[in-house]
Amino acid sequence: MKKTLFNVLIGVFLCLSQPLLAEEDSNQAIVDALNKIAPGLTTSSIKPSKLAGLYEVVAGSKTFYMSKDGRYLVEGKLTDINANKQATEIPGIYEFISGSKLYYVSQDGNFFIEGSLIDVEANKDLTEARLGRARIAQLDKLGLNNMIVFKPKKTIHAIYVFTDIDCGYCRKLHSEMDQYLNQGIEVRYLFFPRAGLNSDSYNKAVAVWCAKDRNAALTKAKKGESIDMKQCENPVTAHMKLGEEFGANGTPMIVTDKGTIIPGYVNAVSLSLGMEKEAKK
Repeated sequence: MKKTLFNVLIGVFLCLSQPLLAEEDSNQAIVDALNKIAPGLTTSSIKPSKLAGLYEVVAGSKTFYMSKDGRYLVEGKLTDINANKQATEIPGIYEFISGSKLYYVSQDGNFFIEGSLIDVEANKDLTEARLGRARIAQLDKLGLNNMIVFKPKKTIHAIYVFTDIDCGYCRKLHSEMDQYLNQGIEVRYLFFPRAGLNSDSYNKAVAVWCAKDRNAALTKAKKGESIDMKQCENPVTAHMKLGEEFGANGTPMIVTDKGTIIPGYVNAVSLSLGMEKEAKK
């Protein structure tokens, strides 16, 4: 059992090395269990979840759940279905969004469906369209003032890019910034340091945000040049949480202005053509 849980956690938390501390004595069983399966793991929060008997544990950019006695660990997102559900085109079937996914449930709650709702007559995936709108709503809530934006002379399309300063393809994308701007694509950056909180990549992201000229500092950092490692209030953790909710498992992760997720690097011309096609749907 310990080996199984260790394999679950090791890929996520390998980079975290500070000692694990309990916030309260009531969390000690969870702390002891985590110390056994992932020594050196750092948590930023352990608190009761909305589901009785289950505790929410935050470590790095990840959130998971554990039983109060520390014996059971649950990976995934806890969703209050009744607080999030809304009616669909099919009478008696309701939809609810959890993170980057949308699910369906019967009115009485006895049946649960995972999949896509297709309008056969219109040949349209209703599920993906709704997820796209939900993602854009979350990004709008975060606000452009909490992003680093590179603007073209005339904006035709906008993309949101979850980036890691030390990621190779993230650096390739940034090195071609002029090409994206020439296509009329506005690039809105959010940070997603894959190594987690307090990693080198995380600290660089914070330093970029705290720089007087964030755009220039980001470009220097992407080139591997040294920057002033300042500290200040910043939205990096909020970026990471949103990326996790969107299902980010690598960088760069692009979100189009329609809310469509594109995992990985795409060159400027191909991206522009794809977004033009998407806009016509």
